[in-house]
Amino acid sequence: MDKSWMHSDRRSKAYEFGVEAFLNFAVENLLTTTHIRCPCVKCVNLKLFGVGIIRDHVYFNGIDQSYKNWTFHGEPWEATTNASRNVGEDDGHSRYNFVSEEIDMDDNDFGDFGSDPYEFANVIGDGDQPVYPGCRKYTKLSALVKLYNLKAKHGMSDVCFTELLILQGDLLPEGNTIPTSMYEAKKTLCALGLSYEKMHACPNDCILYRKEYEDSTNCPTCGISRWKEGKDSILKEGVPAKVVWYFPPIPRRQRAAFNGKPEYGIPPEPLTGEEVLHMVENGDRVCWKKKSIFFDLEYWKYLPVRHALDVMHIEKNVCDSIIGTLLEIPGKNKDGIAARLDLLNMGVKTDLQPEYGGRRTRLPPGPWNLSRAEKREVCNSFYGMKVPEGYSSNIKNLVSLQD
Repeated sequence: MDKSWMHSDRRSKAYEFGVEAFLNFAVENLLTTTHIRCPCVKCVNLKLFGVGIIRDHVYFNGIDQSYKNWTFHGEPWEATTNASRNVGEDDGHSRYNFVSEEIDMDDNDFGDFGSDPYEFANVIGDGDQPVYPGCRKYTKLSALVKLYNLKAKHGMSDVCFTELLILQGDLLPEGNTIPTSMYEAKKTLCALGLSYEKMHACPNDCILYRKEYEDSTNCPTCGISRWKEGKDSILKEGVPAKVVWYFPPIPRRQRAAFNGKPEYGIPPEPLTGEEVLHMVENGDRVCWKKKSIFFDLEYWKYLPVRHALDVMHIEKNVCDSIIGTLLEIPGKNKDGIAARLDLLNMGVKTDLQPEYGGRRTRLPPGPWNLSRAEKREVCNSFYGMKVPEGYSSNIKNLVSLQD
């Protein structure tokens, strides 16, 4: 089947006829119009769509030119004759232009591919597929990881790495599976679930724009701008001049600690306070610097929950509620209609339940209700209270005998 249209201008008739022929070929072989892998440069056969969406993607984004053998769309591997890279057919310029467009794309276009089991199965297949027919030393996946390590080790740019991939693809025998672009290499690695964090960096490797420099626009060391400079020497704000990748070690350590087998045992029992105290007192080394002074209390090590009750605030709240109820302080009185209705709902304290009259509801006085003279006596006791210096010594100024 003619595939020369893949290198044609997307606005040409040849490209239009080629897209329609490709879609017809896929529908005839897959016998479906709704679940077909999209071969555009963004999806790279990793996502399933209908024919209409795939047509739009191939027109707007372009078809992945490294997809020489249409194995995902019904073409057998042995059926194609131009699956290998032909130097005479393509001198590399069209692929270079195609790749240069991809490099300027936002990294967010790569998305998250580690959650799709079909995509992961494809990557596992790459781990068994030789880098070229007859090669026993490297597979497609191992060769890609090796090349990517060299890129990171020697600080190769994306453009340099892409040109290296193209050159190696031309040097290797026909039928090799080396990716043709940095974009395709990233797609394969992202499908493995190799998570990473992207951080803006100074082009001169002075600082990373994080923490105290997160909102900076210029390097405090060399003064160079954080943003990329366009063709007309105009800064493209929002496009970083340099981005570094950081691979967090914790996910890798977690994968290394897991043996891959299900765990059927029960979780360990939590230690009691007595056991924790025994470990702290008789340990060979100090695990932490501070030991809570509450462990000096005899009962503290037997408590199932430490600081289950906040004594200081509870005492304050209880004191405020008692004083507010005795003196009937507005906003602090807990003896209201809501509390009396609770007694009615529970059927207790019938002598304190609200009494409904014609137009008014009466709350019977309780034993805690004080007369005006009794309230004045309580206030006088606070007014004349003598306490040590620094311990509520200003309580006299907080008492109002007139109110």
